[in-house]
Amino acid sequence: MLPSGQPHLIGCRSFYSILPKQALSSDSLVSDPRLSKAKRQSCTQAFTSSIGHASLERQLLAVQTTKMKLETKLCEWDLQIEPLQCDRRWFADRESHGTQEKECEQA
Repeated sequence: MLPSGQPHLIGCRSFYSILPKQALSSDSLVSDPRLSKAKRQSCTQAFTSSIGHASLERQLLAVQTTKMKLETKLCEWDLQIEPLQCDRRWFADRESHGTQEKECEQA
């Protein structure tokens, strides 16, 4: 939270639009050194958190995009493999029927 009580991470809004105007004025920073240090630390912490949050959001989007691409590729492979498996079963059944017929003829 910022000194004004606002949360420091709000969606994709810029860092400076989140801070109240008084937090950025030089007059308030000069009047009390302890207050100015606290405000600077608060601003720095909010900025660092904002940058970290944005980085994590970018990483999440990249991972989600990769996941979607891999799922699409997997579905395409399944569509290619299914007819081949059907053909393999058909040939296996045909071969087993052929060997059964030969055994019946020999007996």
